[in-house]
Amino acid sequence: MKDLGGDKLAAMTMNMDPDNMKDLGGDKLAAMTMNMNSDNMKELGGDKLTDMTMNMNPENMKDLGGDKLADIVGNMNRANLQEIGGGKVVSIAKTMDGNTLANIGNEQAKTMAETMHQDQISTLGSNQLVGLVQGIQPNEVGQIGNEKLVAVITKIDPQDVKSVGENHLSSVMGGIKGEEIGSIDDNKKFEIVKSLNANFFQSEKTTFKEISSSPGSVKKPSISDDKVGTTKIAEIKNNKNIFGRKSLFSQAK
Repeated sequence: MKDLGGDKLAAMTMNMDPDNMKDLGGDKLAAMTMNMNSDNMKELGGDKLTDMTMNMNPENMKDLGGDKLADIVGNMNRANLQEIGGGKVVSIAKTMDGNTLANIGNEQAKTMAETMHQDQISTLGSNQLVGLVQGIQPNEVGQIGNEKLVAVITKIDPQDVKSVGENHLSSVMGGIKGEEIGSIDDNKKFEIVKSLNANFFQSEKTTFKEISSSPGSVKKPSISDDKVGTTKIAEIKNNKNIFGRKSLFSQAK
């Protein structure tokens, strides 16, 4: 394969149909891909790369490595990623580090997250999930849905919370239903509110049980008048309105 070079291998692949690729099998397709560069991938286009990926197993993807798979995914569109399905997508994501996922492209990162089931998302490492979230535009993070956002924030280690970034983290939390926030680990809650500068509760063990994105569904957290003077809130005009918002977290716009 190596002797043929990427250009010839790409030309050969261009003339293969899905049945030809199935006959070749994942091992040979992976070997061909290993000898192609990013320009060859671009020339093949998303549809051909999808046909190739459909015939590769997790071991083939592991052999290719994160950088090569990033070239493949980077040339796929939303429909291509949806076609290969969550099983293939999670195998691809597992080969990439956080930095690679963060730079995969907004459409690609978001579609990868949308295509995976929450159970598949939960198999990714903390660093990978941080990268996946960072790869999505903050104002589009909420589009992956409550259940998947819960899976993401549940699996991210407390020490990695800050590295998500304030805008992305705010969008993640803004997309999670209020009742789900209460189940988050206490140490992680503390890291979240600290990273968002949102700890209005004078406690490192903020419970979030009273926070809800649905207006009127729960009692809003408050601070008694005799304690307001001991907090930063005392310095803010109209401080009684602080807790009147729909949610303490909002998604970026």
